[in-house]
Amino acid sequence: MDAIEYIDILNKDGSMTGDKALRSDVHSKGLWHLSVHVWVINDKGELLLQKRSPNKENYPNLWDIPSAGHVTAGDSSLETAVRETSEELSIKLPKEDFVLVASIKESAVSNGGLYINNEFNDIYLVKSNIELEDIKIQAEEVSEIKFISQEELKRMVGDNHSNLVAHPEEYRILFKYLEDK
Repeated sequence: MDAIEYIDILNKDGSMTGDKALRSDVHSKGLWHLSVHVWVINDKGELLLQKRSPNKENYPNLWDIPSAGHVTAGDSSLETAVRETSEELSIKLPKEDFVLVASIKESAVSNGGLYINNEFNDIYLVKSNIELEDIKIQAEEVSEIKFISQEELKRMVGDNHSNLVAHPEEYRILFKYLEDK
């Protein structure tokens, strides 16, 4: 049985309303909220991808950002980024290693309109040379992981690859950030 999770509700401009709601209500009602997306890059410049579990409600079996999660009511996005990376990938890194790349607004509807995702995503990048065999994935969230080159990810995005969750604005921002570094 899943734990009850409350999420802070945001206005359309990203400011806090002072209200919180159950995670299920956030998505059934399309309430604005905050999530984190954590990208992992190694010294070779390769990015980690996760394949979403076949049991996920949304985008099952698609390649996606290696770690992501909703910011629980009262938590910061950085706390959530550190926690989600530890929980989903067993990568325990100090908060100082997480670089906030950007915050973006994203809205999507799936599952025949039953899942309305209105969120602000804080995008983090963290450098880690962890070996794939040292990562213990959270099976209910992730079915597979791999490092790929930035060029390969660009190709997947450019080809509108059907096995990749669409985050067009986020990919654009990530590639620009990496090119500028």
